[in-house]
Amino acid sequence: MSKMLGPRPIAMALLALTTANAQDLFLAKKTEAQSTVIYDKVSETPGTRKDLPEATELGAKKSGNIVDLFAAIFVMGIWVIIVHTETGCLIPKKDAVAAETSCFGLMGSSKAEKHKAELKKAKQLVIDLVKEKDCAPILVRLAWHDSGTFDKNNASKPWPNAGGAIGSIRTDHEITAGPNAGLSKALTAYLQPIKDKVPSVSWADLIQLASATAIETVGGPKIDMKYGRVDGVPTEKQPPPFGLPGVCFDEDPVTHLKYVFYKYGMNDKDIVALSGAHTLGRAFQDRSGTVKEASTGPFTAYTTRGCPEMGKSMTAGGRPWTRNWTKFDNTYFTDMAKKDPETVAFPTDKCLMTAPEFKQHFEAFKDQNKFFDAYAASHKKLSELGSKFEPPEGISGI
Repeated sequence: MSKMLGPRPIAMALLALTTANAQDLFLAKKTEAQSTVIYDKVSETPGTRKDLPEATELGAKKSGNIVDLFAAIFVMGIWVIIVHTETGCLIPKKDAVAAETSCFGLMGSSKAEKHKAELKKAKQLVIDLVKEKDCAPILVRLAWHDSGTFDKNNASKPWPNAGGAIGSIRTDHEITAGPNAGLSKALTAYLQPIKDKVPSVSWADLIQLASATAIETVGGPKIDMKYGRVDGVPTEKQPPPFGLPGVCFDEDPVTHLKYVFYKYGMNDKDIVALSGAHTLGRAFQDRSGTVKEASTGPFTAYTTRGCPEMGKSMTAGGRPWTRNWTKFDNTYFTDMAKKDPETVAFPTDKCLMTAPEFKQHFEAFKDQNKFFDAYAASHKKLSELGSKFEPPEGISGI
């Protein structure tokens, strides 16, 4: 044992060697960041034992301020001695799982807690942004257009070629395409300053977090989000419109909606619930090209600068689906049939009131509680399409 050890591991090792019936002592390095106690039962035959996995590099080293964790394992009956280079832990074998937390889990736990803290910081920054600029609609559209590229028919291809909530909307191929006109502002002006303050948060996470947080901030439901998304860029690039929904002036809207949402693995209730997000925002001539009103005018009564419906939004113009388009509520369902001349309803909106498979949900969502419950569930599905999470179970509680 020529390498230097700290005093605590040496002391614990000596203690193990002097213990009655000691049969073997092994010093094992924790490998591949896995918090696993290396253990194999000692053979009952004196002088023999089963091989232990990856037997054992001695030594201690530091990387920056992080102390590598080592283990000294002493097998005697049901006892295992585990030594931590800083604190030292003596525990029974039956408590080996607890040791994972008390000794080996420290580094991973610290990293996870830091990441969770940055997610919470990002959420608060988004809340502040939305309250300051009333920009919830564009944040929701950005997240929709990132996750909405998913196609379950490509799920067998190497990740992330099925698309989805992977942050790929930042690429030139996607952000400069027609369906995403106007969305670069959400990335550069709104989210980049937040990303700079929370570098450990992936773009895929930040985009989805901003959407869910914005909805809650402007009166919508709290969505049970999962984070830990890994950023990805498909190697097989899909052509615009990337499978995103359109307005269907020239095709059957019911067939179109089913085509789009069914490839997400969603159902008719999801279609109606997620369409209800049109309670927020406006259509623009200089973005989707589906209305005559642009950001430079002409203006509707609800999109003229200085009108109360504008709130603190910095961009006038466009035509909204609802009067109070900076608030998330269920007026998309309660008011569409009123045909307010200052609002818009496209074929893909109107068909929700008439197609039997959609109408039942449309009518149900005139109860805001039912809408919020359904929307929160459908939004969560949408936000996880095609996502790869680290850790695999994701991060919750944000």
